Amino acid sequence: VLPVGYVCARVIYLRSQSPLLAAAQDVIVSAPLGIPAVIFGQGFLLAYTQSPLRLYGEDLGLILVYVAIMVPFSVRLQLVAMVNLGLEPHAAAAAAGAGWFRRLIAIELPLLRPALASAAALVVVMTSYEFSASVLVRSQETQVMGTVLYDLWNFGSYPQAAVMALLMCLVTAIGVGLVGLWGGRGQLEGVYRG
Repeated sequence: VLPVGYVCARVIYLRSQSPLLAAAQDVIVSAPLGIPAVIFGQGFLLAYTQSPLRLYGEDLGLILVYVAIMVPFSVRLQLVAMVNLGLEPHAAAAAAGAGWFRRLIAIELPLLRPALASAAALVVVMTSYEFSASVLVRSQETQVMGTVLYDLWNFGSYPQAAVMALLMCLVTAIGVGLVGLWGGRGQLEGVYRG
């Protein structure tokens, strides 16, 4: 989600170079915010059960559904960070002779690390508890924690459902903790000041 979100945010941020592409990208990326996840799940179900994309019951199908649903959140957080960062670091690095890839690796990504970590934390939390799209594209072989929890609850296995709920919370906490360590101290500075 983060690399796709970065590319989309970059296209939207540099809208002066290609305004039509940036506007189209913004509308496409924002669509999952206004369309319920159930409709996305149903659309993916219909698309993945037909040829040429027979991805129903495959791990790749679930991943694509989650990416489509979570990209808008990643794009918005990264876009705000890009606007705050500005184009000056790129211009300074270009003036110093750094190529595009070096500017990306040595300048932009380290400066965007808190925003990337915040986006990753949000994606971890939201995907852990995403259910409506998952239930439509899952199969017996591809289950996620939310659908397993639902099945356990639905069939009256309440102790196992409680354990699964605790496991979901633990996995989410570990994921957010790791992302917080990766994001560094700058990720939480605004929280303490606000």
